[in-house]
Amino acid sequence: MPQASPEDSRLEAAPGVKAEAFFHLTANFNYILMSILSILMFPSMVIRRNMGWYEMMLIDISAVLCGHVLGLQLLHDLPARRFIATGVPASSTCLF
Repeated sequence: MPQASPEDSRLEAAPGVKAEAFFHLTANFNYILMSILSILMFPSMVIRRNMGWYEMMLIDISAVLCGHVLGLQLLHDLPARRFIATGVPASSTCLF
């Protein structure tokens, strides 16, 4: 059986391969984040129960609008800026 040489451990991988490995190896952190979210849900529900309709709608509408603005920024403006800077269409490159 051939032994691995020290040079084998320093081989460079393509950025796409590195990104895929990163997402596969860090996927289990989702369970920790879901546990934190479930712990934070109870105080959130208690606070929202004592709110009136005006305060609740003010918070909900502002959260939805911020989500839409952020989504438009990520999905439209950033690829458009990359196209202007490099001339490469966003559909031929990864967003990140």
